[in-house]
Amino acid sequence: MAESCGLSDCHQHATFGLNPKSMATMLSVLGVLYFLGPAMVGRALSYYLTQKTAGRRAQILELMASEEKEYASKNGRRDSDEWDHVEAPSGASKGASPADRDWDGIVGFFHPFCNAGGGGERVLWAAIRATQQRWPKAKCIVYTGDHEVAKEEILDRVKTSFDIQLHSPTILFLYLTTRDWVLPSSWPVATLAGQSLGSLVLAWDAFSLLPPDIFVDTMGYAFALWLCKFLFKDVPTGAYVHYPIISSDMLGSLDADSPTGNFGVNAGKGAGWWGKGKKMYWRGFAWTYSLVGSSIDVVMTNSTWTQAHITTLWGPRRNALKKPAAVKLLPPVNVDSIEKNIHVTPESEKERQKALLYVGQFRPEKNHKLILSAFAEFMSTKTPATKGAKLILVGSVRDDADSKRVYELRLLANELQIKESVEFHLDVPFKGPGGLEDWLRVSSIGVNGMWNEHFGIGVVEYQAAGLICVVHNSGGPKLDIVTEIDGKPTGFHATTSTEFANGFEQALALPDKLAMRKRARQSAKRFTEEEFVKGWIPNMEQLVALRLEKHDPIWLSKRRTSLLTLGLALISGVRSAAAPEEDTHGAVASESHLCSEIGIDILKRGGNAADAMVATTLCVGVVSPQHSGIGGGGFMLVRGPDGVYESIDFRETAPAAAWEGMYEGNVEGSVWSGLASGVPGDVRGLEGLWGRYGKLPWRAICNPAVHVARYGFPVTEDLVRYMDAATHDGIDFFTEDPQWAIDFAPNGTRLGVGDILTRKRYANTLETIAKHGSKGFYEGDVAKYNVAALQAANGTMTLEDMKNYQISIRDPISISYRGYKLTSCGAPSGGSVALSILKIIEGYNLSNSEDWYLNTHRLNEAMRFSYAARAELGDPAFFSYMDDFEAEMLQPKTASDIRHRISDSQTHNISYYSPKHHFLPENHGTSHVVTTDDTGLSITLTSTVNLLFGSQLVVPETGVVMNNEMNDFSIPGVPNAFGFVPSPINYIRPHKRPLSSVSPIIVEHADGTPYLTIGAAGGSRIITATAQSVMYVLDRAMTLPEALKQPRIHDQLLPAVSVFEWAFDNRTVEELRGRGHNVTWVGPYLASVQGVRRLANGTFEAGSEPRQMNSGGLAC
Repeated sequence: MAESCGLSDCHQHATFGLNPKSMATMLSVLGVLYFLGPAMVGRALSYYLTQKTAGRRAQILELMASEEKEYASKNGRRDSDEWDHVEAPSGASKGASPADRDWDGIVGFFHPFCNAGGGGERVLWAAIRATQQRWPKAKCIVYTGDHEVAKEEILDRVKTSFDIQLHSPTILFLYLTTRDWVLPSSWPVATLAGQSLGSLVLAWDAFSLLPPDIFVDTMGYAFALWLCKFLFKDVPTGAYVHYPIISSDMLGSLDADSPTGNFGVNAGKGAGWWGKGKKMYWRGFAWTYSLVGSSIDVVMTNSTWTQAHITTLWGPRRNALKKPAAVKLLPPVNVDSIEKNIHVTPESEKERQKALLYVGQFRPEKNHKLILSAFAEFMSTKTPATKGAKLILVGSVRDDADSKRVYELRLLANELQIKESVEFHLDVPFKGPGGLEDWLRVSSIGVNGMWNEHFGIGVVEYQAAGLICVVHNSGGPKLDIVTEIDGKPTGFHATTSTEFANGFEQALALPDKLAMRKRARQSAKRFTEEEFVKGWIPNMEQLVALRLEKHDPIWLSKRRTSLLTLGLALISGVRSAAAPEEDTHGAVASESHLCSEIGIDILKRGGNAADAMVATTLCVGVVSPQHSGIGGGGFMLVRGPDGVYESIDFRETAPAAAWEGMYEGNVEGSVWSGLASGVPGDVRGLEGLWGRYGKLPWRAICNPAVHVARYGFPVTEDLVRYMDAATHDGIDFFTEDPQWAIDFAPNGTRLGVGDILTRKRYANTLETIAKHGSKGFYEGDVAKYNVAALQAANGTMTLEDMKNYQISIRDPISISYRGYKLTSCGAPSGGSVALSILKIIEGYNLSNSEDWYLNTHRLNEAMRFSYAARAELGDPAFFSYMDDFEAEMLQPKTASDIRHRISDSQTHNISYYSPKHHFLPENHGTSHVVTTDDTGLSITLTSTVNLLFGSQLVVPETGVVMNNEMNDFSIPGVPNAFGFVPSPINYIRPHKRPLSSVSPIIVEHADGTPYLTIGAAGGSRIITATAQSVMYVLDRAMTLPEALKQPRIHDQLLPAVSVFEWAFDNRTVEELRGRGHNVTWVGPYLASVQGVRRLANGTFEAGSEPRQMNSGGLAC
């Protein structure tokens, strides 16, 4: 009887969850509490709903317990047909606590159309099965509007349609009465806003039935998640986003002149007063949508395309709130069933027809007209491939508008004179005679014409069936599905009618279709339920952990103890709080959190530190053009898994036509003209690293940067600061130069923090490099465009200079320091200067805090002596004695002699350190990246375009920002501001590399195991910042994050100024001033250091520069 009452009660409230009485109650509560503020309203409503539903919650739990008991009495246990019994469920993270497997809370799945039977529903049921498997005692509540269907019918359909068997006793359906509020037909005007408002009503309906312990939306109702967080602060929220409600591409499609203005159903509709109003409405909605998205605890997206747009819209606010970034979790598709029933063999190949299959609802955005036009163009060629070819259009018809559309498509086929070769099949079943499965079995080509389809389940099904795909060159089909396997294509991409026609020709004319079919099928295996579960469970574990932290003090205490034991006292905002035992695979640190995440993703996908370095560095070149990019060059130090070191010099070189006096009377030509650029080495350097150490295909590690450039990234605080610095003289080239304005001021006003910056020309260049390697940059059209732009600006670089550029691989230099081995790059980098500073201070006891003021003076003096020696360094290819000179610099005796010359009581004039009075040009902007992995492969790389935004010349066709590294050479007859003459060793010669301050360092234990990989960006300050960071770790026993936070000092002898960051205490500064130092104060911007430390337990500690607001050090 009690069980019966429980069921009755649940259904009663499900039917009348938002009846007039409860609606009136809600409005009354809102009215009374309106003036008390949002927080008070939220708490009051939360209390009201919790109290109102307390009895129902108890009844539901009792009902489920009763059903579980009854099930056990009949079945003994969850048998293998219904439950996969494994100790560690597939996908459970390595660091998951065994204790939380017993978590028995309520997970609410918000899916108002759960019985629809589509791809979104497959995600829902796969997620529930994975949740049941990971937490057998958890209760899964599905909020649905499918009143007419009972629980048993829904679960039977899940089994039949998706082959997913769920454990019935721990599932309950709560029926919503307000689903009409989210139907598009309910909002013929202002549909976006109306449906979003409707989702708030629908969510209130759900919470009136039962507030869950964790709330997950699997349909895309982000506003429902916001309402949950507004009402219940302690309820973690998760979103699986199939499609952003609004996207930057949608906003752009309103403008006919924008890159997306020719695509989509709203193409070019932003004209006129009505169009301007639509723009304002959409932009206002996008702002609200970003606010809502920032409230969600865990965000999962179904594709790279969706992830990019969600990151664009939600990312800036989520970053500000320290919320984790949206992750990509590819959805499960019916791959196994299709593979089981459709063979891809030489025998099955005989059954294939010359059929081009397009499966898709007859909606406008599916672009059937484009495919018909392309097919007509293809058939008009009358090649052998066209003989007997036919186009099969299979899709559902939802309403009269769809029926009319099909009629119009038939008329178009007749008009294009392809009527006899086109078939329409409407509302066909999947199985049975004439069903979709039969068409997948006999067709040869799979077609998708939709622009920016967020994912493309049908395309995955094509691949699983072995069809060769010809798909639109956009969205999920391009980025996630029809991609290369083992460096070979799985299909073709197209945009225009002609491109599709060519794709049809190429696909049907392939001599070995079977090979591509097998690759396509292999590609489809990435979309199985097993792969989905591997990604779903770690995200659900985050939500469960958030819930336990708030409601289970015993669990929280145990977790904290565990974290402390495993060394996570290091957490200081440097990386996400993953358990240390999970952080043993590798680490990435860079000035961009976004790019570090890309590097980590490469490691997780089976790549190594070299793969991660290429991907991260290319990304940094996209998001930080002020410092880095393929128009520049740099240095890297590599420690191989075998412990062998290489110094890879990919520094820019002077063109063949360069000469010593080329800037006579034209010093500014070394900064702003085409003469300012050396031959860039970035691409050859990265390819050289990958060729020697990489694992993943070249294209796979280039593609993330292509995506970031093409689809955009939020402008960061750091980028805005550098743009302001670059235009401080009043000339804003970002808006005044049309080639810069295309990207940085597309609407005439320079982009600001949070705005989305796209670099589509640069994306095209990167894509060429991804396809063709370094030849795509140093030869062909890209090289022609780059050289032409430089020559048009009075440059001398030629195509031969580009083609002949080579990296230089040298033996590194090293010293012993306090029992460690420190290795760095030699000249023309500044590694020997940094090591010289450390070798000098090794003779002092730096761990004694009582001598802090004296040791700071000694450190400053060591800098001055080492920088004096730097004036004698140059390109070793032009000075045969350079190796011996550096070796002498680093001798223990040299360091000892210098210590004897250092006075503890005073500093000296410049001639005491540098009798020749030679000076070197000031170095400028750089970017640094560090990557390591569990094999011992460690890489520390610095890249640069020199001054902020290089020569400020962006190539119109390629989007490449060219360097002005020629300014790093010394110019004869041009003394510096203090009257000192330039160093002849650094004069210009053809093919010569200018001197640099780059000082990457790798530290090894005495037994040869890697300990610290570090480096810095920041021009001439690189050397001192790197040396001090190493000193803090090795001498002061600091963690890497602690070391990077310490205030820094810099003295490069010329000018004779000791520069202190503001964070230094006054006493230290006064002590040095008393010893005769010319002291000045600066803000906290003395270089940007990145590093990774490997701890004794094998975990990685990634540290990223805290002086940069958007840097990121991450481990996995």
